[in-house]
Amino acid sequence: MLQRFREDSVVTSIPGGIDHKATPEQIEHIATLIPDEWLEPSATGSAKECVVRIHKEFDYGADALIMHGATPTNSKPIRHHLSRNA
Repeated sequence: MLQRFREDSVVTSIPGGIDHKATPEQIEHIATLIPDEWLEPSATGSAKECVVRIHKEFDYGADALIMHGATPTNSKPIRHHLSRNA
């Protein structure tokens, strides 16, 4: 699976960090290459769904988290829910 991802023509056409350089169309294509189980640990969905996932990570022993792939505006509702549930 990983080899198929690494060898994909869209993936190999993007120099450097995909999340910084890929177009929306490239990101959509790349999303089709990623199995659901690779994304299971990620906090995706609504703000409440993200907070549930984040709490699971703290339950597993995490003491901090990095919110990657979201703008401050996108992550504001998540931060709001986290602060209310702290």
